[in-house]
Amino acid sequence: MATNQQQQPTEDMDSIQCVEVTSQVIMKITRNCQDELDKQLDPHVSGVLLGLINENKRVLEVTHCFPLMNSDTDESMEINREHMLEMERSLRSVNIDYQQVGFYQSTYLNTHCDRNFLDSVFDYLEEMNEAIAIIYDPLKTKLGHLSLRAFKLSSAAFNLYKAEKDFTAEMLRDNLVTYENLFQEIPVVVKNSSLTNVLLCELGHVQDTTSYFTLPT
Repeated sequence: MATNQQQQPTEDMDSIQCVEVTSQVIMKITRNCQDELDKQLDPHVSGVLLGLINENKRVLEVTHCFPLMNSDTDESMEINREHMLEMERSLRSVNIDYQQVGFYQSTYLNTHCDRNFLDSVFDYLEEMNEAIAIIYDPLKTKLGHLSLRAFKLSSAAFNLYKAEKDFTAEMLRDNLVTYENLFQEIPVVVKNSSLTNVLLCELGHVQDTTSYFTLPT
């Protein structure tokens, strides 16, 4: 659960039109997932997203992230809370964005939409009304297409969840909340720093002069 000072969500929950994610954040998310797979541990990883909100451009900028422990025990949840507070203090001391703007989670073939995911999104929205969840699918990414999607609860789903957390299928039907409008998907844009763009341009002009005829046979 987010640890920022609690804020009451406003009625206008659709102000963010785009999520900008830096390439460094994407590399950290993919590396976290790959490390867990290499260790043959839980393939589902999660972590905290940090950044800021550009209200003028209506853009949520994700500039940093760090992983959390995957467990539902009270001990591990307490460890995660202490870890988030320590990371917040450390990042603040070196003038890096430390405001929590949501969380990330890995999934496989869109299996993320369950009650735990719904609870996590709601908890973050209670703390910050523009919080988002980024879903990363390593299987789709291995096929050559980066699978990174951003979600937040729709206004109808948030109001229903806030009024009654133990809602039933009948309550969802009465409030016209379906699988299609339960979450609001927000476009994700990958943004690089100016130095990163310069480096990519230089790498694009580098040609491999190695001849196949010089390779050992």
